[in-house]
Amino acid sequence: MLLMQLSEFSESSDDSTILDESCLITSSTSNSDQNTNASHDQNESLSDVSPRVPTLNRTNTRDSDLQVLQQTNNEKLRSKSIRIFYQNIRGLKTKTQEFFLNLLSEDYDVIAIVESWLTPDINSSELFDSRYAVFRQDRDTVETGKESGGGLIIGVKKELLVIPLTQWNECTRGTESLWIKSSFYGKEVIIALCYFPSPLKPDTMKSFLNNLAMKEELTHKRLIMLGDFNITDFHHYQEESADEMSKSMDYLSKIISLYDLESFNTIKNKNGRILDLYLSNFDKHKIGRKKYALLV
Repeated sequence: MLLMQLSEFSESSDDSTILDESCLITSSTSNSDQNTNASHDQNESLSDVSPRVPTLNRTNTRDSDLQVLQQTNNEKLRSKSIRIFYQNIRGLKTKTQEFFLNLLSEDYDVIAIVESWLTPDINSSELFDSRYAVFRQDRDTVETGKESGGGLIIGVKKELLVIPLTQWNECTRGTESLWIKSSFYGKEVIIALCYFPSPLKPDTMKSFLNNLAMKEELTHKRLIMLGDFNITDFHHYQEESADEMSKSMDYLSKIISLYDLESFNTIKNKNGRILDLYLSNFDKHKIGRKKYALLV
């Protein structure tokens, strides 16, 4: 699970303030889904929610309470931060109600989910309330040659203007990607949610790199690329020599260099590997980390 709070949009006059972005990965596999889907690919991600405005009864509300509420609202307007939640779910089909109810109590702006394992008979309204515009790509069983598994979801608060980049989406045997373009407080941001099933072949990452290079619109844009990359020898590319990199890692390092990206997830799984990545060209000094609850 990852939680990123982008605060590059802040109007604060204090340039020294480090605005919070959180990042954590944990295992979120449930026993029921893992047992019934043992042959599925082993990765997933999740999405986001927006705040509700409290209704005040002025006859019963003290002036001090109103002042606190007004101060809180003013702080939200000044900070203008974006909270992005990501989770590798490994199956939502049996967890739709749990996910929906947990989301109601959260305030994420963007929610990104990998390995949803969903099928068209499950409606997105079973997962997200009316605060969110939902963009979803279920696994294409014909294109991938796989009967189940995979699947990507991005939920975005409706007040954040969003355009789906459908023509950029991929759903093949080796690559699943879902692209959107959003306006975060007047600043355009492109988000790519990716899933590369294991085992990742070098040619798959090479093809992904070549496809990216043809997307001229990505040049000089704020970019967030996150998901399960399944590169078992992932390291921050600055720390590795070319001789020590696998072919897949070499291609990923070229992507990182091409778009001036930084990797912000440093938490390893139980096998000592970093498979779920959060790559972005936002200012890394405006990111902090702390733990948050899983949605399922």
